[in-house]
Amino acid sequence: MADHHAKVLRDSEWETVPASQLVPGDIVSVKTGDFIEADVRWLHVPSCKPTRPT
Repeated sequence: MADHHAKVLRDSEWETVPASQLVPGDIVSVKTGDFIEADVRWLHVPSCKPTRPT
């Protein structure tokens, strides 16, 4: 299994953590090409074209 990480805002600072340490309420930064490891609620999306892997 791949070792996925996420960029998370915690204690007013961005940090990279293993995806297995994401918890409900985390604010996660996502950029083009990122693998989304968890269910997320989108707060700001200027433009987005999701695709599903085949």
